[in-house]
Amino acid sequence: MALVCRVAITALPVGKPLLRQTAGIFKLAYITQVVRLHDSDDCDRLKERQVSTPHAVRFNDRTTFFVRHRHIEYGPFDYEWVPNLRGIEFTYCHQKFGEFYDILEIQADLKEFKLPMRVVEVSSVVTGSIVLGLLCGLEGDEKRRMIEENLERFGLHRFAANIEGWM
Repeated sequence: MALVCRVAITALPVGKPLLRQTAGIFKLAYITQVVRLHDSDDCDRLKERQVSTPHAVRFNDRTTFFVRHRHIEYGPFDYEWVPNLRGIEFTYCHQKFGEFYDILEIQADLKEFKLPMRVVEVSSVVTGSIVLGLLCGLEGDEKRRMIEENLERFGLHRFAANIEGWM
């Protein structure tokens, strides 16, 4: 059984109205808070977090990031160098989902996590941009610009406009 770190809606009394269709019936709900089933160190802990923008990429540090899609955060996405420093492993919620050894050897598969396609697209672009930034020796602000430009290039404008937590 795969551990999937997602956010679930926990409270619906006050806040912004949201019209949802369930089995052909429209319901008016109010979202105030969401619960994250993740933390940078512990995927098993629950934490409450106020989520204001519906679409964003949120960084905890320069490598760990979360993708927010429709007020739901998915993550953490991260990478780490393999022990011999000849490649990079990609992780989602501390589980390996891919690796990079050189331009001809890139493998990534998020299928087992059953993430929304938009989350997969955004995380792929951001992860690829981070790796490319590492290979090109880019500094922090240059990497952020590259992430923004690549998100824009692939039509992910709402995410490019909302990059949070970049140091």
